Amino acid sequence: MTAPSGAVFLSYASQDAEAARRICESLRAAGIEVWFDQSELRGGDAWDQKIRRQIRECVLFVPIISAHTQARLEGYFRREWKLAVDRTHDMAEERAYLVPIVIDDTQDQNASVPEKVREVQWTRLAGGEMPPAVSARIAALLGRPHQLAQASPRPLPPVAGPRRFSRWIAAVVACVLVVVAITWQPWRLLAPKAGTDSAGQPNLARPASAAPERSIAVLPFADLSEKKDQEFFSDGLTEELLDLLAKTPWLQVIARKSSFSFKGKSDDIPTIARKLNVANILEGSVRKSGIRLRVTTQLIRADTGVHVWSETYDREVRDVFKVQDEIAGAITRVLTHRLLGGDEAGKSNSPKAMDQVAYLLYLEGQHEFRPHTKEGTEKAIELFKQVTVLQPDFSDGFAALGAAYLNNAEDHKERTDLIPAAGAALARALLLDPTNLRAVSSHLDLALHARDWPSAAADARRMKAINPYSATTLGEMFRYYQLLGFPDLALDAARGAAALDPLSFVRRLNVAAALLRIARYPEGAAAALSALELQPKHVFMLSLLCTADAYSGRVGDARAIAAELSLSKDPDDRDGCLFDIAVAERRLADARKLNDTMAARFPGGSNQASDLAANYAEAHEFDLAATWLERGYDKKDFAIFTVQFTASIPRAFFDTDRWKKFLRRPMTVAWQQAHDRLAAELAAEGQKPASGI
Repeated sequence: MTAPSGAVFLSYASQDAEAARRICESLRAAGIEVWFDQSELRGGDAWDQKIRRQIRECVLFVPIISAHTQARLEGYFRREWKLAVDRTHDMAEERAYLVPIVIDDTQDQNASVPEKVREVQWTRLAGGEMPPAVSARIAALLGRPHQLAQASPRPLPPVAGPRRFSRWIAAVVACVLVVVAITWQPWRLLAPKAGTDSAGQPNLARPASAAPERSIAVLPFADLSEKKDQEFFSDGLTEELLDLLAKTPWLQVIARKSSFSFKGKSDDIPTIARKLNVANILEGSVRKSGIRLRVTTQLIRADTGVHVWSETYDREVRDVFKVQDEIAGAITRVLTHRLLGGDEAGKSNSPKAMDQVAYLLYLEGQHEFRPHTKEGTEKAIELFKQVTVLQPDFSDGFAALGAAYLNNAEDHKERTDLIPAAGAALARALLLDPTNLRAVSSHLDLALHARDWPSAAADARRMKAINPYSATTLGEMFRYYQLLGFPDLALDAARGAAALDPLSFVRRLNVAAALLRIARYPEGAAAALSALELQPKHVFMLSLLCTADAYSGRVGDARAIAAELSLSKDPDDRDGCLFDIAVAERRLADARKLNDTMAARFPGGSNQASDLAANYAEAHEFDLAATWLERGYDKKDFAIFTVQFTASIPRAFFDTDRWKKFLRRPMTVAWQQAHDRLAAELAAEGQKPASGI
């Protein structure tokens, strides 16, 4: 076997072959070339020469360390380690070559490894399970783009349930998900089922591996001022830190939603670290007295509770923005040096001089916008408008204004001025700072909303170039892949975002919906239960759980959900669940009647035209399915183009003349071209993802 140019060499003890295989598969799925000897027949001059050549030519050498390597004082892997260390003697000090991975709880201080291996940063991957962020970092070391979400082609099951996901697809393009609450029985969250652990809890909600060494959560800084009037500053400082740290390569930073979920709560550090799956916690406080401001910070090692670093910053508050920017930058530099061993901190792109009033208005606007209420969004828009007038070179101000306009457009669909206003604000934000991730993210949403596929593709590429391992990027790539017809990639992106934002309901919902999209029903049920732990009364999540249960053989549980959904204000929720059950039980006549009832309510119900089209196709009413598909086309339904990737629709529907005619419509042709271009891009990057049926 010849190592490909630029390969990663995996070196391991034979007892660790399974863990090494997992690491190899994760790296290859990320488009990274790996030299991995899966044979145990080592030895002989020819084989020895091959291995020596691979070690001389590989770009990264990965020794896999474990209790097995500790126990074996002799072994061929030790020869490989020695050869790799010998090669480092000819390398510059800053050259990254050795990338040790520990697959259990072996500690570096007493590990039986060469001293050179002990000197470099270790990565811990329990059992060899590699999260997307780690493969992204290895790709960065290799100097090549990392594939955000990878999936090997997998055939979809021949028997699959209904795919009533248009409502969800439209929701993920929008800025907010509307939450409708109904009564739900707590016992449902405790019932063991496929995809849960021995305690009956969904294993998708809990990390399966040890926290990555280079991971951190920044808790919201506490306002200890006498008047308790500095929350805007403490929250702003926390968010600035999160933003700067998220731009730092090789550092896994928990997203704001999950970190801020502990605000005002009394959870201890080990509990928080376990829930967020991080090795390090940064916490701090803000205290203001007159014009004097004191910011205290401390970095805590989660597994030991030891305070490994602390600092106090005393400043006069004459310029809030300047003080916040200065302190955030100082803290970030210290953290990146301590956690990464170098100064790789992300850089702020804020203007050098900031109007004091404008910045305070910006912080106030963020505070109003964050809950995504109608009233709060309206107030935020007015505040952000003032910000952009007072500080016309502040990219974040325009990005926030554009995002608020988009959010408001969902609440006021009759306001035809909001989308153009959002586009203008986002264009200005990107003109000021092309690397503003929030602006690019919102601009991608806008492009998908307008079905502007070339613009969406450009935004997606830009996001991956700016920061491929942020929750924001992964969340947007999930939407993008889903709407462009790559459900496997969408699932991987959704899982990556959920790993960085583990306490976000929306992230968990996306994982559940993505699993159901490709008919992985037992896993989808576990993921749905995981999301319901955070919002037990979320109607759409219950609808997804009904689908998962019906097609996992748990029809009794699905019927119980239908009974609960009968309390919903929208009868489509209950009838949709009953439709799933009817199709699962092959009662197609009943399924058709239920869909007729839902169709009669259109557009007043929650179903989109493409939902009804898919349902009719599943019930073998092909003419009605085509009629609703065409209606969805005219109404600019987001999901109509992905109907062709719906596993549950009989293949005979796609042989009909009306379907073939639909494929010739201009927007369908444009979508197909966008899909094909993305497929070609992925193939050029070494991926051949499954794209539906």
